[in-house]
Amino acid sequence: AAVTDADVETAFKEQAETLGTPEKRALSQMVLPDQAAADKAAKALSEGRAFVDVAKEFAGMDEAGTDLGTVARDEVLAEIADAAFATPAGGVTAPLPGPGGIGFYIVKVREITPAHVATLDEVREKLRATIAHERAIDALYTQVNRMEDDLGKGLSIEAVAEAMNIKAVKIAALDSDGNGLDGKPAAGLPENAQAIVASAFETEEGADSTLREMGDDAFFVLRVDKVTKPAVRPFETVKDQVKDAVVAERKRYAALAFAKQL
Repeated sequence: AAVTDADVETAFKEQAETLGTPEKRALSQMVLPDQAAADKAAKALSEGRAFVDVAKEFAGMDEAGTDLGTVARDEVLAEIADAAFATPAGGVTAPLPGPGGIGFYIVKVREITPAHVATLDEVREKLRATIAHERAIDALYTQVNRMEDDLGKGLSIEAVAEAMNIKAVKIAALDSDGNGLDGKPAAGLPENAQAIVASAFETEEGADSTLREMGDDAFFVLRVDKVTKPAVRPFETVKDQVKDAVVAERKRYAALAFAKQL
């Protein structure tokens, strides 16, 4: 069914909190070994000393080591998240106990990027496409389940395809590389069909394969009508390839002979 404006609006209401971008903060942190070191570092910061200098003196950390980057709340340690996201830009937190009570953290907020709440107009078409894709996937799985049931009842692939208004493709011949008798990609075989080729060579003559996925949005089932044992191909079917190989080999020998004369 077509995706209506009402469908989009309902999805927007359900997903509103996840459609925007969260507040992010550019943070620096220093990790101190104990309370005493943390208190000394906090005192130095309160006296106006640069965060980088204090981190180097009391935590042995250079500027690169203190930089947490620009992060969202859920990307930092839970132990420091509340304080780090309550401190104004340019400010530093008090010493914070680390995970499991090991060490102490002092965090500086360098910059704040406010959260952005998405509007319906901003995400309308994205939501419409997402809903349509989800419905298509649901419809696909409904067809897959029906196909499995019908094949399980003993119906042929052709009969199942006809009942579901799906075109069954017949491939005259196929080797393990996906090529036909002429050495070219087999007619009727879709692109990126490695799964089909592999399944064909795992299936016994006269048997149906299992129903398998191909990519994120396709399934296939096949029947091997006949297995041809390995044999030398008739010369007429490979003469062009033989000719090209002979010419290439002669050129190689000529190049080697010329090189020896230098």
